[in-house]
Amino acid sequence: RTPAACRKLASRARATIKSDREPRFNVDPKDARRIIERFAVACATGDIEGLIAVLEPNVVGEFDSGGRIPGAPTSAQVGAHTVAATLVRALGGSSAMFHAVNVNDQPGVVVDLMGQTMAVITFETDGHLIFAIRAIGNPDKLAHLNR
Repeated sequence: RTPAACRKLASRARATIKSDREPRFNVDPKDARRIIERFAVACATGDIEGLIAVLEPNVVGEFDSGGRIPGAPTSAQVGAHTVAATLVRALGGSSAMFHAVNVNDQPGVVVDLMGQTMAVITFETDGHLIFAIRAIGNPDKLAHLNR
């Protein structure tokens, strides 16, 4: 393909993505809540096998720490084992509290440690497995929650 054709394909793809406001999955809120609660319990207890059980094998995990959290991933993590190991290493077994909530009309989890919000996590799920995890742990972005 010519460079001009590639630019046109990319332009059309961006326009399609921008105009697509429909969620990827139509999920019963009860099913979404159930899978997110299983995720939260597995993270809180450091249960890597329990976490892998709720993740789609090619799950994508993204974490925005703004470069402020040492050791936090700086690129997307792919795969159930990789994502689960990263989550358990970062959050498992700590005294953090995991609360299943709705975040921007999506199933989510708020992670609190000693009364401070440490992370806000949203998910793409079909109600049975989690396909994508997006977490914000950037203290600058969470500052308004900790006032």
